[in-house]
Amino acid sequence: MQKSRIFLYLFIFDLLIDLIAVYKGWAMIRGITKPLLMILLLVFVSIRLEKVTLEKRLVQLAIFASFLGDIFLLMDKGDSIWFIFGLVAFLIAHIFYIVLFVRIRRKNQPRRKLNFIVLILLAAYVGSFFYLLYPSLGTLKIPVIIYALVLAGMLGMAFHAFDLAKQTYGLITVMGAFLFLISDSLLALNKFYSTFFLSGVLIMFTYAIAQLFIVLGVSKYIRSVNNS
Repeated sequence: MQKSRIFLYLFIFDLLIDLIAVYKGWAMIRGITKPLLMILLLVFVSIRLEKVTLEKRLVQLAIFASFLGDIFLLMDKGDSIWFIFGLVAFLIAHIFYIVLFVRIRRKNQPRRKLNFIVLILLAAYVGSFFYLLYPSLGTLKIPVIIYALVLAGMLGMAFHAFDLAKQTYGLITVMGAFLFLISDSLLALNKFYSTFFLSGVLIMFTYAIAQLFIVLGVSKYIRSVNNS
């Protein structure tokens, strides 16, 4: 068994424990299980990608920024300052992912034209969602719209970085980016619009699987390039 797989299995096990802790409301357990997720994913990708490349560093930086975001959101008890810190941390993570996908696109799909239908749909989604939340955002209107646009940009760049019909790892990566959009949308709905049943479980599950899929897909692409 490759060493990296051990940390992948630990990630899945930790996620299961974390989801149970969310459901049961075990705050002390979550103080361990939630931050541990990104630590395990960081170790996984560090071992999985033996060769040091800029792409590897970008993945690591995105995961580390997400780790900080998880810490800040754990500390958010209704005090918007910690939520803003978390927002900034994940904003930085998405920027690292965007730079990564831009680099992949230049190498992998240099002649592919932008799909304006996809871009319009993403813009429409962000606009509609922001319109829905607008009355409840208060002083967070500008930070939230900036974050939403960057998040949508991350998904858009992931979509354009791969040949989804031929590259399975590209499809996995895009699914991860899409789940990230879903997770953050659920989080925003729960925080600013209306709470819903199993919100915490659904938010955490989609977030963790999103990160996992992005890392798995990108890692497979990077390994294929390094071995070619």
